[in-house]
Amino acid sequence: MENNTQIALSSFIRENDNDNQNLWCTDRIFNKSYTYLDFKYLLLAVSSLLSKTELKKIAICTENSAFFSVFFFSCLLSNKPPVLLGNFTKLSLVEDVDKYDLVVTDENIKDLPIKTFFIDYLAFDGLLKNAKDTFSTADLNNIKFNSEDNIVLYTSGSTGKSKAVIKTFKQMFDEAVTVASITENLAGTPNLKAIATVPPYHMYGLTFRIFQCLYQKITIEVPICHYTEELQSFKEPLVLISSPAFLKHIDYSKESPNIVFAISAGSALPKDIAAKFYQWTGTPITEIYGSTETNVMAYRFNRGLDELFTPFDGISFFENKDSFYLKSPFVLGDFKLDDKLCFENEHKFKIMGRTDKIAKIAEKRISLSLIEKLLKQDPKVLDVVALPLEKHQRNFIALVVKVSHADHEFFLIKANKIQFVKTLKEKLKDHIPQIAMPRFVRIVTDIPQNSMGKNIVLQLKELFND
Repeated sequence: MENNTQIALSSFIRENDNDNQNLWCTDRIFNKSYTYLDFKYLLLAVSSLLSKTELKKIAICTENSAFFSVFFFSCLLSNKPPVLLGNFTKLSLVEDVDKYDLVVTDENIKDLPIKTFFIDYLAFDGLLKNAKDTFSTADLNNIKFNSEDNIVLYTSGSTGKSKAVIKTFKQMFDEAVTVASITENLAGTPNLKAIATVPPYHMYGLTFRIFQCLYQKITIEVPICHYTEELQSFKEPLVLISSPAFLKHIDYSKESPNIVFAISAGSALPKDIAAKFYQWTGTPITEIYGSTETNVMAYRFNRGLDELFTPFDGISFFENKDSFYLKSPFVLGDFKLDDKLCFENEHKFKIMGRTDKIAKIAEKRISLSLIEKLLKQDPKVLDVVALPLEKHQRNFIALVVKVSHADHEFFLIKANKIQFVKTLKEKLKDHIPQIAMPRFVRIVTDIPQNSMGKNIVLQLKELFND
């Protein structure tokens, strides 16, 4: 970092004399590749265009990491806060029009009530060609970011309505430097390529798929990876940026690709999946403990053996009145956590789960976590979510119960469902008051989750709209 006000691109992506040869990104689908020199030209071209507009907040809605990176950093260079929505659909874009002035996307989303800029490789290559005819070497060497420029991230809404979290470029840059401590052994690995199964428009994707890859100069594979077969198609050494939602569905009977580093975040990684992955690749999954609000907090190298988490440098925790608090350079003040931690020694800890989710029913505090724990003891219950629900101006507890396809067919018969629900309530009667007994139950074969494997409460509540 040069000073307190500006951060040069050269200190961020560790430039060298071969930036016209080193690959910044590749796209196997469209047979495209771009160098770090191309990246710099594109930043100058797009930031120049954005600087000429009166638009202030720009939502970047693309899974394409090349398009995303160029527009994200160009927004910062032109003093326009990039807006990352966490998740996006046409419906959510319509509902969230107050959050931005322009949508940049490569998706075929039509008739939005907001200005939309559609980007594809044809436009991308046109911008690059014009930039090479317009900008000088001096321009390329003078790309700097204001360290206090804002980045607006929205939480995924997995626990309700999404909320805005403001980060500065300096916070994200400092995080990249901090995270590099666990990836420094990758330096110098020939032909190393980063493959992601998560999008770049939330904190985890932004940190690892964008900032960390640029800072470590790891070539980014542009498209998201969806299947084991896609992973297998790569012969280069790979960095896998993934989540439990993807790792659970890998076909571990197939031959493993050359994964030299794997990372996961977003939700807890089951022990059996961590063990399978380690047996499959010989590489532990580096599991990250963090959130949109906090950035990264801790990590562990997970082989499925209950390994402990280690805080990143400069980060510490303390307990006060049965709650845990975070001290971190990435947040202001002491941040109260929603998780219970158990420290095995001064520096390493286990995550014991979230502090109880509490619903207030008829002035009584009811633990939704306890309800879920009790119901998961039933062998037919594969998963369950208890949530507060307002109906007829009263508060109730509702259940979304995941069962097998065979059991779901069985419960389509009304009498069978009634008996099953009665059995579930029997498990609760000695633990919660009668007035708080769940009144609404939906039996499903799948609980909606986002790309990070988190339950989406708003979608769950829609199940009870009839």
